Amino acid sequence: MADGGDMAERTDTMTDTTGIAGTAGTVHTADGTDTEDLIAIVGMAGRFPGADSVPAFWQNAVAGTEALVRYSRDELIAAGEDPALVDDPDYVASGMPLADHDRFDAKAFGYTAREARLMDPQVRIFLECAWQALEDAGYDPTATPSGPPCSPRPG
Repeated sequence: MADGGDMAERTDTMTDTTGIAGTAGTVHTADGTDTEDLIAIVGMAGRFPGADSVPAFWQNAVAGTEALVRYSRDELIAAGEDPALVDDPDYVASGMPLADHDRFDAKAFGYTAREARLMDPQVRIFLECAWQALEDAGYDPTATPSGPPCSPRPG
């Protein structure tokens, strides 16, 4: 390490004291670092146009894969768009669709089908990603948490 500290010593100390999403109080590491304001990111999830996970997103980014979809006039009209609107020169005939945006399992999250229909689709996707992030971290999202606090955070 650049500061001359022992990485193995620091890693062991941080692993033993930080828990999942933070500390259970102020802890001092072997190098004297105060961990009160530190958090540990242990799970990650995301859904993006053209990528159903964080690794797939990065694979697309590295490969230069674009998620933009261009629609033909016929596709747009078949989807119910007004032909006059589609023919407007300012009409943008492209999008970045998100797969499975309509497949929310309301019951799994304690919502009725009606509540789920009224819910903002972004909230539904956030809940699904929060669940996936907990699973990615090795947690059972249905279990009662114990130990240091662990909560999904958007960002």
